[in-house]
Amino acid sequence: MKTKEIKQFYDHWDVNKLPKYMKDIIDFADTLIEEEIKDKISGFVLDAGSGFGRFYNILKDYDTIYLDISLNLLKKHKGDKKVVGNLLYLPFKDNVFDTVLCINVLEHIGIEGFKEIYRVLKRGGKAIIVFMNKDCLFKEEIFFNFDIFHKPLSIEDFKGYKIIYKKSFYFFPPIFKIFPNLKMIFKFWKRIDKLLSKFSKRGNFIILVIEKVE
Repeated sequence: MKTKEIKQFYDHWDVNKLPKYMKDIIDFADTLIEEEIKDKISGFVLDAGSGFGRFYNILKDYDTIYLDISLNLLKKHKGDKKVVGNLLYLPFKDNVFDTVLCINVLEHIGIEGFKEIYRVLKRGGKAIIVFMNKDCLFKEEIFFNFDIFHKPLSIEDFKGYKIIYKKSFYFFPPIFKIFPNLKMIFKFWKRIDKLLSKFSKRGNFIILVIEKVE
């Protein structure tokens, strides 16, 4: 049932129909994510939960397979190698990919989804995962309030795996949404966010890079 609800939700999800302030917030978060992941990608790549291709521009120069549960979203994707599939049952053999990218997906399907990501990674390969932080200081409702299953995670949920990089980010206080021209505010806030990331693990997002050692 969880998978069916997620598919139905994203089949009808369209970022262009959102209010401008919401699009600005999502764009800012995606910019922070992009800056975190762009220098960590290598080799044969799986973008697990690629959606309509928000991060296509940093993946297009790699040999990348784009997988999503929603055919409607993949139709909007610019990539060539697109696969409709369920992250809980990835349609790939063991030990295939050098990098698996999974952004804001695991909170929808639970930690069990990571077992499949780990399975399809080559030994020495890296999983780059981004998820909502259940221990964040300020919860931005845009990222936390969903009509479908959505359970934020923590670094502790990945205990037992070899984490070679971890960081929390996006500390923007929700109250600031009342101000006009959010894009201008974000240009200023970006520096603050990077500073806070050095000292706190309580941002809205967490990024982990996990190396496969088995």
